Amino acid sequence: MECLMEYQHAVQTKVDRVVESLIKEKERLAKCLLEQLDTSFEKELMPANDLRSPDDFWGSY
Repeated sequence: MECLMEYQHAVQTKVDRVVESLIKEKERLAKCLLEQLDTSFEKELMPANDLRSPDDFWGSY
């Protein structure tokens, strides 16, 4: 019976490490995705060839 308990403990420890690793990977991927979204959002707001001044934009309204 003690052998079974040791085995269960070892398996649980390994599962805990795998879950922790997956959580860290999920956080890393989420951060990367947010950075990509920020970059694409900034590109949509201010294209590189759009050199108009803010006065030109607001003056049209």
